[in-house]
Amino acid sequence: MCLPYRRGIITPLFPYIMDESERMALKLAFETEVLRDLCTSEVIALQELPPAVAQSLFRRLADIRAASNILYLPVGRPAELDAAPPGLVVVKLLQNHHLLFSAAHQQVPILSSGNVNWDSVTSVKLLKIGQDNDE
Repeated sequence: MCLPYRRGIITPLFPYIMDESERMALKLAFETEVLRDLCTSEVIALQELPPAVAQSLFRRLADIRAASNILYLPVGRPAELDAAPPGLVVVKLLQNHHLLFSAAHQQVPILSSGNVNWDSVTSVKLLKIGQDNDE
């Protein structure tokens, strides 16, 4: 709702307030070119992964690109790992496969507890596609 037209300026009656649902989507980066190629080419993914896992990979990457916080994905059971340094997140795929992410910032936002402030992370980096029995 706007106030009446006055001297060429339309003044909003209420200030714009951004709520959580209007946050920017996450940007996605890749640790290596090989990993990027695998995640951007369906042909390569189907050569390297079981077909169901490749399909799950593309769905999960789309979910992540649409999310504002990687920990709030409705699928893939995202979880922050207890690791040193902090800031690794694992997201499940199918058939014991998973994705491993970190925050992709020059200065990662850190809480006073020492953990990553995932609410402030706007870019994540895919470090690897692994299997649950990997180290």
